[in-house]
Amino acid sequence: MPDATLDQALLNLFNNAADVSPAEVEISARWSRNVLEREVQDRGPGIPTTSRAASDTRP
Repeated sequence: MPDATLDQALLNLFNNAADVSPAEVEISARWSRNVLEREVQDRGPGIPTTSRAASDTRP
């Protein structure tokens, strides 16, 4: 994935969490087996079950 695309995807993720969460947003990242794992935790309503598969596959 090109850097600019990854940057935009992360920005969208962070902005969405901030927009829908009534409280704080926690962001963490760590390296695991040469893979950067990112996690965003918020207190928002979450992604509906019917939309989760699509959210994992969008470019």
